[in-house]
Amino acid sequence: MPNGGANCCGECYFNKAVWEMIDLSHEQLNEQFDNFCDLSFCTLRQVNITHPFCSWLLH
Repeated sequence: MPNGGANCCGECYFNKAVWEMIDLSHEQLNEQFDNFCDLSFCTLRQVNITHPFCSWLLH
C-alpha cells in the first residue's frame, strides 16, 4: 500500500519529466506543475503517468 513517500512516480528515475525538469528549483517546479504532469512518462513501462505524485509501480 502506498504511503505517500518519495518513491512515487513523480520522483522516479524512469519518469521522463524528472529528467527534463531536473534543473528547475523547487519554486519553479511548483509553477510548472501542470507541465510536469503533461511530460510524465514511464520509460521503463512505456506508459503515460497521469498523476505522477499519486502513482506507484506495482512490482
